[in-house]
Amino acid sequence: MELERNLVRLGRYDAQGAVRLTRAMRAAFPSAEARAYQHLIASMQNHPKDRHVVAAAQVAGAQVIVTNNLADFRTLPAGIEAQDADSFLQGLFDLSPEALVRVLTQQAADKRNPPLTLDQLLEGLARSVPGFIAEVRAWRAERLLESRPDEE
Repeated sequence: MELERNLVRLGRYDAQGAVRLTRAMRAAFPSAEARAYQHLIASMQNHPKDRHVVAAAQVAGAQVIVTNNLADFRTLPAGIEAQDADSFLQGLFDLSPEALVRVLTQQAADKRNPPLTLDQLLEGLARSVPGFIAEVRAWRAERLLESRPDEE
């Protein structure tokens, strides 16, 4: 599977770890995997090496493909758009900032090896999604100011 190959190639997991991760993902999200899309691959107009992604997205009824490789997803079927991760997360944040900050807070709390604070998590994410993290930081700063009593 492509995900497993990439996890190993990038050095994130060894082969067994990549298999365990994808099994856990399938168990946690059994309806998330697109199936029976292969017949559409040849009709996709985007970059040939990524046509399977668009075909799977179309079968799944996806509206957005999140990728930082936008160049390979310029020509898409109607109803599907490609967004980079930063723009996608900024859009989600605009819809529900409180929910996203809760998710980030929980993600930091779940980190144990090594443990992370929310600020450390945000610092790490800022390298890949700087606009999103800037919005999160501004939102948190605004809430902090709102929660302080007025100084006279």
